[in-house]
Amino acid sequence: MNRAGKDDLAARLKRIAGQVGGIQHMVEDDRYCIDIVLQVSAARAALAKVAQILLASHLETAPAPA
Repeated sequence: MNRAGKDDLAARLKRIAGQVGGIQHMVEDDRYCIDIVLQVSAARAALAKVAQILLASHLETAPAPA
């Protein structure tokens, strides 16, 4: 994976970490359950996108089987 790709993933992961921290605060503040579930869903989708990008990069750079 090139530098720009790594930087993109790092930024995505930092954003996700912020989302998870926000979810933790929502739970501590007794926020409405549906709002928390929506944020959990958004964080899961963001993680799935990170996994998709990583897998695509792996498939592009993996050596072909002999």
